[in-house]
Amino acid sequence: MFSRIRSSLLFLIALGLPLLGATSQGQTYSLAHPAIVEGPEAGYDSVTLTGIPAMGTWRAWSNVRWLHVMKGSASGIGDASVHFQFDANQGPTRSGLLMVGENIYKVTQASPGYVAVQRLKKIISGLNGTAFVALDVAGNVYFTESTSRRSTMKKWSASTHELSTLVSSGLTDPGGIAVDHSGNVYIANADSGKIKKWNPVNRTLTTVIASGLNNPLGLAVDESDNLYIADCQHDAIKKFNPATGKLITAVSGGLNQPFGVAIYHGNIYIADTANNAMKECSPAAGQVTRQFSSDLISPGTVAADRMGNVYFAGGLFDSGEGVLEKYDPATGSVTTLLSSIGVTGVAVESSKVMYIADGGQNAIDELSTIAYVDTTIKYERANAGQDYLAPVLPKTRTLSGEDSPKSDESWLAIGPIRDGVVWFTFTANTTGAARAANISLLGEQITVIQGGE
Repeated sequence: MFSRIRSSLLFLIALGLPLLGATSQGQTYSLAHPAIVEGPEAGYDSVTLTGIPAMGTWRAWSNVRWLHVMKGSASGIGDASVHFQFDANQGPTRSGLLMVGENIYKVTQASPGYVAVQRLKKIISGLNGTAFVALDVAGNVYFTESTSRRSTMKKWSASTHELSTLVSSGLTDPGGIAVDHSGNVYIANADSGKIKKWNPVNRTLTTVIASGLNNPLGLAVDESDNLYIADCQHDAIKKFNPATGKLITAVSGGLNQPFGVAIYHGNIYIADTANNAMKECSPAAGQVTRQFSSDLISPGTVAADRMGNVYFAGGLFDSGEGVLEKYDPATGSVTTLLSSIGVTGVAVESSKVMYIADGGQNAIDELSTIAYVDTTIKYERANAGQDYLAPVLPKTRTLSGEDSPKSDESWLAIGPIRDGVVWFTFTANTTGAARAANISLLGEQITVIQGGE
C-alpha cells in the first residue's frame, strides 16, 4: 500500500573500530540528532560527529549512487560536521541510515510533489545591536552585540544551546563576522576601519588589517580561507590573504556602498546597498558581471550555501518590513522566504537550516524545515471510505497539539494517526454532486474532493 522504500547506508566509523559498538579502546562517538528528512530536490546536509576523547580518526562513505560524501568530509579526527549531498529523487520516498557504531541516523528523502514545511523560532532574544551572524564548520552560531558602553562577540553552541561570551573588549562598532575552516573568527571594526581576528586556540583578539579600509562591513571566507570584505565607503570588495597578509581590491566598479558579501566557488555575490541591487562578479573580471535583483530597498546581507544558492535580505534600514529571498544561479529564479522581518544578517547551515540576525526584534532566529507534505489533491469515490496522508517527518516530531491535523468539514474526519501516517474517513456523498473539504497538516492545506453519485 505504501511506496516501496529504497534504502542506502552512509556509514561513518572510526578507523579500527567495529561496526557495532559505540565505544572501543576508550573512544566514544555520538551524533547530534537521531534522524533527518530531506526534500525531493537535490541538496546537501550535515551531521555532527562528537568523539570523547576528541582524538579518534574516522572516515565516511556511501554505498549508493544518489548519496555522496562531500569533499573534506571523507575522513577526519575528533569532532566534526560531516557533510553529504543527495541527488534529486525522481521516484518514491526513500530512506537510508547513517551509522556510527551503535548510533543509527536515519535519512529519509521525500518523493516529488512534497513541499517543505518551515518554522521560524527565536533561539536567542533580548540582544542589543545585533547585525551580522556567522557559522563555524560544526554549526555553532557567532555574532556581535554592540551597545553604547561596550561591544562583544558571542557564541551559541548548536549541541548544548549554551550562550557564551568570547570577546568582551577590544571591539568598537563591530560589523561583519566570518569564521574560517580552522575556527578563527574575523570581525570587522567598522568605525576604525580595522579587521580583528579571534584565535580559538589561545583565545586572543588581534588586528590583522589595520589600514586600507573605510567602514568595512560584511565578511566572507572562501574555500582557501581568504577573507572577502565589503569596503563600504570605498565602494569596493577587498580580498585579504591571511598567509601573506596581502590586501587587494577584488571588485572595484559598479558598486555604491556595499554592505554584504558572499562567495561560492570563486563567484562573489554582493549586496550593493545604495544601488538597491544584488550583484554577481567573477574574480577574473574584477567587476560586476550580472545583476540578479534590482527591486530591493537597501539590501544589506548575503550568504551562499554549499549548493551555490544565494540568500539575501532587503529593507536594511526598515526594521519591520524587510524580506529574505533566495536566488538560484542555475535557473535565475528569485523566491521570497520571509517577509515583514528585520533581517540584518543571515548564515546558512544546510539546505534546511539557516540562522537570521533579526535586528528589528534584537534576536537570533532559526529558520528550519521540519517536515515535508504532499499537497496533491486527493480524489475519492462517492461511497464512504478511508484514505491516508503520509508526511515525511522525523520520529522526534509527533502530530499532536498545535501540529494535530484538522478537517474543515464534518463529513471528513481525521484519525487515527499511526507511525506518522494520517488516516482520514469520509461519509457517503448522497448530494448528487461532487463536494470538497480541506485537511490542514503542519500548516499546509490538502484538498479532498469526493465525487457525487
